[in-house]
Amino acid sequence: MIENGFSCWKRQSSPLQPFSIGPIDVAVLFADMTPEASSAFRRSMAIRGTLVASLILLTFALIGDFLLHSLGISLAALKMAGGGCFC
Repeated sequence: MIENGFSCWKRQSSPLQPFSIGPIDVAVLFADMTPEASSAFRRSMAIRGTLVASLILLTFALIGDFLLHSLGISLAALKMAGGGCFC
């Protein structure tokens, strides 16, 4: 069941690339993980997941610069590290 959703990740070149997933990957995983669930439960889980992801995104959008500055990490260094992981 879940193996179908993860099969698309096997084609990735970098070992860290599976952690950079987009909306289509999430939809495939969601469909594979909830095939026998009722539509009300699936709708509830989809809304809850969207709210949690939005909250995390908003939190880091608001405090991300402060967090990086307090840790002594420049934006350029973060971009270089991110580019190195996903090339």
